Amino acid sequence: MTRSEQKDEELESVVALMSHLGMDCLVKSDDPPDAVLETESGKIGVEVMDVMADQPGECRQRKAEEEKIYKLAKDHLQSDPRISPHWICFKFHQKYLKEKLRARNAKVLCDFVRMNLAKSIVPECYEDAEGNEDGVNLPVEFEQIKLSLVEDWPARLPPPNSGGFYSDQTGPEVAKAIAKKESKLPEYLKRCDQCWLLLVTIPDHAMGLFEWSLEKEDHTFDTGFDRVFLYDRINWAVYELK
Repeated sequence: MTRSEQKDEELESVVALMSHLGMDCLVKSDDPPDAVLETESGKIGVEVMDVMADQPGECRQRKAEEEKIYKLAKDHLQSDPRISPHWICFKFHQKYLKEKLRARNAKVLCDFVRMNLAKSIVPECYEDAEGNEDGVNLPVEFEQIKLSLVEDWPARLPPPNSGGFYSDQTGPEVAKAIAKKESKLPEYLKRCDQCWLLLVTIPDHAMGLFEWSLEKEDHTFDTGFDRVFLYDRINWAVYELK
């Protein structure tokens, strides 16, 4: 990801936070912090930070390979003006997730999408001929695939419903993320009157963080940031942690 693409993602997260808070003000991209909100009461700095919990090595490798397959397929599908932007969530059988099969897997994914274009924003789920009401046979490589229409092609592969880690791991991970940014707070405050920290879930891990955030009253954070928020990027939900 280029620095320009990273800044776009950061600003997208800041806009989601502003929408959640009902704020309507000028946003300036800065560094550091990542954004400055110019409000009537003063300048509010917002530092954006991705946060994730560790996954087992095999799970990380699987996610990484499926991500590469998704990007290859997305670039190919996106270049076809006849195909509208799709939200695509899939899971391959482990035995097919090999680097030497990556190009073939991407083609299988592209072919399936072309043959089963989504009809609405409601996801259509394909699992197998027996479990699927439409009787669509999945290619042997897939465990499942979901398709729906969206406004823009997602930059990354959305996670499947089943999480790849335990949600109770995320409490310490969030605390570590806050502590990592704490040392830079004096520098941020040179450019603003107060500073907020916006933690953004990495899509592969969003469901676990979402589950954890529902029990956020069980966690406390000792931090100099004026406010701390968690943005669940997949579900477009914002939670205040401090």
